[in-house]
Amino acid sequence: PTDLGDPAAPSGHVWTTASHVTDDTWHLVLAVETSNPGETVGVAELFPRVTGDIVAFEMGREECVEGSPVASCISYFSESKPLDVHTGTHTESSAPAPLLFKHFAVSPVRHGYALLGETSKFVPVSPDRVTAVRFAESGVEVSVKGTAAEKIEMLFVTPSSPTLVAARCTVAAGGKGCTIVVA
Repeated sequence: PTDLGDPAAPSGHVWTTASHVTDDTWHLVLAVETSNPGETVGVAELFPRVTGDIVAFEMGREECVEGSPVASCISYFSESKPLDVHTGTHTESSAPAPLLFKHFAVSPVRHGYALLGETSKFVPVSPDRVTAVRFAESGVEVSVKGTAAEKIEMLFVTPSSPTLVAARCTVAAGGKGCTIVVA
């Protein structure tokens, strides 16, 4: 992880890391106790460097599931529009306060499609699970590893839907994986 401890960085801590599958990279951003309003992380803070369009999905938001409006669940993220990582502040209390944090999955956008992945997992697009991703103008194909009879669901942004799209596959008996296709 990379700690962005420079004076221009957020007031708390921000770490970034990445997963690489096929020819693309999915980044994770974890912001902890970033209490100053307007705190952001720019594309330049992501390593490896981002090429092309990207979207950020704030993990753990229960209202952002299949059928939820893309506009309320996704932040389009670019050099000119950094990611808001403000976590809020604690209220006065005598009880120990939990850490305030935000966890973002940052996904590449190819041909209008973005693979958000298994959004219930801490690393939604892990190379331990996702073995290949193929983007095309007509859709995206995701090959995943799993155990026999396991049902695997991935969340997507598509160019033709104003809502988040989920797609699933089930690993065959005796199988070790399956393929999810979104068109």
